[in-house]
Amino acid sequence: RVARIFRFMRVIRVIRVARFFHDLRIMVSGIAVSMKSLVWAMMLMIIIGFIFGVCILEIASVQLVVLENTWDADEFTRLKTNLLQDWGSMIGTLYTLYMAICGGIDWGEAAAPLIELTPLLGFILCLYVAIAVFCVLNIVTGVFVENTKAMLNQDETHLVMETIEARRQWLEEVKQLWNTFQTRELDLESFSERVKDVRIQALFHKLGLEVESENVAGLFSLLDFDGTG
Repeated sequence: RVARIFRFMRVIRVIRVARFFHDLRIMVSGIAVSMKSLVWAMMLMIIIGFIFGVCILEIASVQLVVLENTWDADEFTRLKTNLLQDWGSMIGTLYTLYMAICGGIDWGEAAAPLIELTPLLGFILCLYVAIAVFCVLNIVTGVFVENTKAMLNQDETHLVMETIEARRQWLEEVKQLWNTFQTRELDLESFSERVKDVRIQALFHKLGLEVESENVAGLFSLLDFDGTG
């Protein structure tokens, strides 16, 4: 009885571990399935950022030329320094635009020198943030969710097929076990003699049944559920 309790506890532990690894496998598989969509999403964000970056740099360079002769030299130098900090090159502009939608920088602070240069640049940056956050990122999130759902459906179908195949193999093993008795009916005494055979014990073991001398009667009663032998 103690041995049976330990075997039961071992089965419970295996079930818990299996459930844990099932969830982990789902998460890892979901990340792997989403990698292709992630690459396309990054390419789309780079293209959108490049378009807005070109517009911002072109308008800013023209506006700086216009203001250079009308502003005070110190004020112009201060504004130019602030612009060069975040918008000094195409790479820097792309990096600033990326941080503006990912929480790396407050986009209001990045927009301040642009608005001071011309309100048009502030409007362009607001338009970029709106398109990227409210449109592109939500669509990308939806694509990730759909990919994960499709992967989960495939995984459930695979598990069902595995269960069906395992049941079919189990039935084949039961038929093989019954064929070893070479008779259609057995009483308890004949059954007890037959299960002493190591080969029959091995077949019972494959079915997950441990045949011992003290549980032969119980096993026979389980198999002979109608009491006809």
